[in-house]
Amino acid sequence: MSRRERFVTTGHDNTVTGTNALASNITGSSNIAIGSNAGVYLTTGNNNIDIGNNGFAGEANTIRVGADGTQTKTFIARVSMTGINGSAVKVNSKPVSFAE
Repeated sequence: MSRRERFVTTGHDNTVTGTNALASNITGSSNIAIGSNAGVYLTTGNNNIDIGNNGFAGEANTIRVGADGTQTKTFIARVSMTGINGSAVKVNSKPVSFAE
């Protein structure tokens, strides 16, 4: 039995790859953790995606990519110079509006 399997008691449908990824998960389900220590702080939250990020205990329905202070640039296909319908996209906690 791996270290990770000893901690998960009732959680299910988690996808994990990386040393200690999702290691503290006890009841969280439907989470994805990719990378060393990805989602390591996540204990009970559901429906999270942690890629190269430690996550937070009890967090739910959240996507975290990269670690603060490590990654300095983000490129997401079709986001820059593309019209957005609906809510504003937030970058660095400042609302950004895109013209249609």
